[in-house]
Amino acid sequence: QLWPMDTLLSMAYLSLFLLTLVHHETRRSTGSAAIAGILGGVSLSVRPEFLLYATLVPAAWVLLETESTRRWRALLILALTEGLVLAQLFISMKYLGSPFPLPFYVKSLHSYGEWFEAYYRGVNGFEFKMFLKFYSLHLILVLGSILAILRSVRWRDAGLELGLGLALILHVYYVTAMTEQIMGS
Repeated sequence: QLWPMDTLLSMAYLSLFLLTLVHHETRRSTGSAAIAGILGGVSLSVRPEFLLYATLVPAAWVLLETESTRRWRALLILALTEGLVLAQLFISMKYLGSPFPLPFYVKSLHSYGEWFEAYYRGVNGFEFKMFLKFYSLHLILVLGSILAILRSVRWRDAGLELGLGLALILHVYYVTAMTEQIMGS
């Protein structure tokens, strides 16, 4: 079975992308912005929901940044990301007849059919409850860490934290409530 490899590679990509954003946060160079924008644009091909991170973090930088050069670099990240996404959508539409990747249609638009949906209905909630049950200690540690970070953040300089936080909340909501989980039963 190849599905664990898919998850491993997508998480490796997300880690690389997030490290690139952290690197840009510290360097704030045009080169680091270009790399972040290119990796952000590629995220559509890895997992479409990763566009939340690729879009919301630079958008938060654009909104919160007071220095114009840094704001323009954040706009460069957004422009490269969205430009690559549009190019991929165009190529997919031209050659595959659909602008979106197959997993988006299959998981988000419930394209498996009535029998399949009936068989897996409720798996999202069950798996989420099991996750909460078995990882509650981890979640307490993570939430405690997040609260400690929130207390120490200077909010005017917190574009990275705000963008990542919002993207994470939306990503968890998307995965638990809007996709059809097929690995559980």
